[in-house]
Amino acid sequence: MKAKPVLFVFLLIAIVAGACAPAPTAAPLPPTPTVSADPVWDRVSAAGKIRFGSSLDYPPFDSYDQNNQPTGFDIALAREVGTRLGLQVEFVDLPFETLISTVQAGQVDSAIAAISVTPERQANVDFSNVYFSDKTSVLSRQGSGIRITAPDQLATYRIGVQRGTTYEQWVKQNLIDTGLMPGDKIFAYQEPEHAVNDLKAGYLDVVVMGALPADEFVSAGGVELSGESLNPQSLAIAMAKGSPTLLAKVNEALNLIQTDGTMGRLAEQYLGITAGTGPLPTVPPSNVTPQPVVVCDSMTFVADMTVPDGTFMNPGQTFDKVWRIKNTGTCTWDSSYKFVFVQGDSMGGQPQPINGSVARGQTYDMSIRMTAPNHPGSYAGLWQMVNGQNVPFGTRVWVEIVVPSSPGPQPTPAAPSIEYFTGPASVVAQGEVIILEWAFSTQDVVSAKLNRTNPDGTVTALFGGADVTSPGTYEDLAAVPGEFTYTLSVSTEFAGTDTESIQVFVSAP
Repeated sequence: MKAKPVLFVFLLIAIVAGACAPAPTAAPLPPTPTVSADPVWDRVSAAGKIRFGSSLDYPPFDSYDQNNQPTGFDIALAREVGTRLGLQVEFVDLPFETLISTVQAGQVDSAIAAISVTPERQANVDFSNVYFSDKTSVLSRQGSGIRITAPDQLATYRIGVQRGTTYEQWVKQNLIDTGLMPGDKIFAYQEPEHAVNDLKAGYLDVVVMGALPADEFVSAGGVELSGESLNPQSLAIAMAKGSPTLLAKVNEALNLIQTDGTMGRLAEQYLGITAGTGPLPTVPPSNVTPQPVVVCDSMTFVADMTVPDGTFMNPGQTFDKVWRIKNTGTCTWDSSYKFVFVQGDSMGGQPQPINGSVARGQTYDMSIRMTAPNHPGSYAGLWQMVNGQNVPFGTRVWVEIVVPSSPGPQPTPAAPSIEYFTGPASVVAQGEVIILEWAFSTQDVVSAKLNRTNPDGTVTALFGGADVTSPGTYEDLAAVPGEFTYTLSVSTEFAGTDTESIQVFVSAP
């Protein structure tokens, strides 16, 4: 019989410590600034929002639904925690191996992503009470005949794991560090799905992961369960050390979620298991002093510059998706850093390196050329940054388009439209000032240029070649005699270019 995971909960005891006021002195002293006992909670409560870091590639705990929205047991649980605390909840999709350091650096308020409690992680973050107990499972190809009942039986196989997880650590400690197998037989993947794909293709013999995600892959077909109930895992929410108020409030929320039956309903809905109402184990605090964290590589999404989510595209249409991103780490990006496809639909997009360098605090517009699929449907692809060692970091971003299912009426891209472009009389005297004025519709405009064609046929890009704004004016000195042509060109991404010209003849004195 297959062992089922068990949920626990316990009654939280909050300890409130008092502080003694300093004794009065003969002369009044300047007021001492108040130092908060929990700056993370102060930030969260002031904003009315809590930001959870997660890694949305691990169903049924953390993933995206068909509408590209976060879903899963962890996601639903985090939303419930926010509701009990009266806070809005925001999720930041990050590579799993960066979650702990991102919490340490204060770039998210906490992290929930089927994170197992380990002594190494406890040295750097504090954990809530354990909200779920999981086991380790082993997958193999359908019909392989592999059966694993003890860790040492894995030593003869090529093993796939997700990078940065306790499963990778468990394999290294039990097989590589003990000399049972060489280090070149373990393969770490960014996404569990990638490991399973290589397993199906025959590049791996087994994949080691959590029991419930393993069940998901078995249900999808092509792989089978070859080992289970190995290496128990205790999952909890991670928070920065020195956040006692936030930790206490999260634990109190988890307690309420369990005792009113919400935890059980979520477990049945997302995990397909029946949950009990027993007390949840506490996680003893670690006495290890964490080392100051310096985040070398970090990236934050700023804005979509082109192709908003849900943009309609014709079958086979080529487009450039541009994200504005910001370097929020301490290291400068150079050409060894690049944007890479993670999961979903790549739509023909290729890895794109950084052009030039991006220092700390600077923004950068990352552009990927893609092609819409030929078949109708909704398509979304996830992308992220990697450094020169191909280590992923930063917020994951996506592109989402729709290829219509019928040739019926579809949203039409706005055509460029010049409302007016005026200048002086057709003839002006040398030495006079030529004044140009214009206005144009700015909807979907990607380029607006003003050029001057000189009497000798050469073309001068006015405003240094930069785009002009609407409305606008330009004053040009009629320095030499001859015929000049001023041309205003306004372009949109998908509806062409609108152009108007003015000819001015400069007469000799």
